[in-house]
Amino acid sequence: MMYRLGLTIVIFASCFTTAFAQSYPETTTQEEYRIPTYAHIQLEPGFWSSKLGVNVDLGDSDEQVEEGKRLSNILSQTRSYAAVLNHMAELGYELINTLNITSSSNGSSGSYRIVYIMKKVETD
Repeated sequence: MMYRLGLTIVIFASCFTTAFAQSYPETTTQEEYRIPTYAHIQLEPGFWSSKLGVNVDLGDSDEQVEEGKRLSNILSQTRSYAAVLNHMAELGYELINTLNITSSSNGSSGSYRIVYIMKKVETD
C-alpha cells in the first residue's frame, strides 16, 4: 500500500515538475510596448466669423501644453469640423468619441460645442 502511494506521489511530482520546467523558444523580435496618448479637442463655431474656435488639450506636461497651443492655432484657421478630424488623423490620432454640448440661458438658443476625444498609439 505504501509502495503504491509513494509511486503515485513520485509520478505526480515528476509530471508537474516537467510541465513547469519546459523551456519556451526565445523570439528574436520583441513586441514593443504601446503607449496611448489622448487628445481632448473642443470646437465652437466662431461668433463673428465662419472659422472655428478650437482648443486642443493633450495633457499637463509643458511639452503637451505647448503642442496643444500650437495645434489649437493651426486648427482654428479651419472652417470645417471634418478638416479638424482629417488633420489629427494625419498626425496619427483616431476618433474615439464625440460629445455634443449645448447650453442655453434664460430660454434663449444659447451656444453649442462639439468635443472630439481622440487617441494616438505610439511605440516606445
